[in-house]
Amino acid sequence: MRRLAPLFGVCALSSGAVGLFAACGTDEVVIPPAAIAVDGSPPPTSDSGGGGDASVGGDGGGDGAVVVDSGKPCPPPTDPTKAALCIDLIPEKIQFEAAPDLDGRGYLAAYAYDSPQPDNDAGGATPLGAVTIPASEGGAEADLRAPPELRFDGLDKNRVFVRVAFVDGRIQREPEAGWWFGGVDLSKGLRENIPIQGIDVKKGEGTRVAMTLTALRRLQVTVARSVLPVGNGQGPLAVTALSQQNIAAGNDVFGVSSTECANLSAPGTSAKTTGFVVGKGAYFLLPVLDDFGAGGFIPQGSLTALDQSGATPKIPAANKVTYASDAYVVTAGVTLTTSVPRVGGPPDGVTCP
Repeated sequence: MRRLAPLFGVCALSSGAVGLFAACGTDEVVIPPAAIAVDGSPPPTSDSGGGGDASVGGDGGGDGAVVVDSGKPCPPPTDPTKAALCIDLIPEKIQFEAAPDLDGRGYLAAYAYDSPQPDNDAGGATPLGAVTIPASEGGAEADLRAPPELRFDGLDKNRVFVRVAFVDGRIQREPEAGWWFGGVDLSKGLRENIPIQGIDVKKGEGTRVAMTLTALRRLQVTVARSVLPVGNGQGPLAVTALSQQNIAAGNDVFGVSSTECANLSAPGTSAKTTGFVVGKGAYFLLPVLDDFGAGGFIPQGSLTALDQSGATPKIPAANKVTYASDAYVVTAGVTLTTSVPRVGGPPDGVTCP
C-alpha cells in the first residue's frame, strides 16, 4: 500500500495556498509497489519502463514539459539584480464537462523553488515565489479555456523549479479527478516524489517559457464477478490502470479507481468505483476485491482478473481500456474472473454497511 498524495508530493490545498505542497496524511489506496504473482512468488522483471525520459516541448499531451518560448518577451524584473519569469500555460486538449467540477474553472497555484524535490526537505522548502488565482477570496477563478499568464518577479536564482496545480471546481484535500499539474513529468505514470523540471533564468532579464498542464481525468469502472468468492464477497475494491498487460515489476501505474467497500456477495451484482487516470491510454485495468481486508496488491482470498494461460499471469485482453484523447471522463467495465486461494487465517469479518 502506498499513500496517494506522495505520488505528486502534494496534499493539502487551502484557500490561502500556503499548504498546497505540504506534507500529507495517511490516506491510502492500493497501488502496486512491484507486482507479485498470485502464488506469492517473486515478480518477474520487465524491460519496459512505460516511457522514456521527459521530453521537451510537445503538444500538451501529458509530459508536463517546459520549453523556452521565443514569442512575446517577458518584461524585465523590477529589481535589475534579480530575474523575472513568465509562464504561458498550455493545458492538454480536454473536452470540458457541464458539471462545475469538470468545467475548466477553478483555483490555480504555482510555486517556484530552488530545488527539484522540495518535498524532501524537512518541513517542506520555502518557496522563492508564489502565484495564486484567485489572489484573494471572492476573486475571479482561473479558466483553462483562456489560460492565465503566470509571472514571477525578484527571483534571486539562476535556475528555478516551478510546479503548478489547478483544481477544477471545489477544492479537495488530496489530488483527484479535476486536478491538473504542470512542471512535472507524468509520462511514466504516478510516482512518488516526482522531481520538478528546471527552468534557467538570467538576472536582470525576463525569461518566457511555455508549460503544459496535464489533467487527472475521472475514471469510473463498473465491476462484476463470474467466480465464487473465497469469503463473503465484500470488501475494499480498487481498479488500477497499468501500462502493460503483463503482471511485472516496472509496470507503470497511470490511474486508480476505488470504493471503500463493495458488496458482490450475490450473483449478478456489480459495484462502481471512482478515481482518476492520467494520459491518453490505452491501459489495462486490474481489479482487486480485497475480500478479507488483508491489504496489499493481490492478497490471499481476494478476487481479481488474471489470464493464467501462459508462464506468467497477465491482465485479460478484455480489460484493455481505450478512450478519446480529449475525454475528461473515462468509463469502463471489468469482471472479476479469478479467485485467489487463501491458506488459514481468521474468518472473513469484512462486511459493507
